Amino acid sequence: MRKIGGKILFSATDLVNFVGCRHCTWLDLKDLEQPLEKAESDAEKILLKEKGLEHERVYLERLREQGLAVSEIPQALSMEERVRATA
Repeated sequence: MRKIGGKILFSATDLVNFVGCRHCTWLDLKDLEQPLEKAESDAEKILLKEKGLEHERVYLERLREQGLAVSEIPQALSMEERVRATA
């Protein structure tokens, strides 16, 4: 969940979180207005992130092997530039 140009942008994860726990969404919205204190990253969170990124890489490669077109938005762009690139 991010706020760009005064508009709130929701990710797929935000929607899944909302279905599972509306309180989680309330906390995310509150965090947009006034950042909440965050817990430090632990080894488990780091591992989950790495595994998620690896899953995405393998999935994209599988799509390419099937001859499907895959568009990637460079991570080096700012968030606003990445949002515009999806339009």
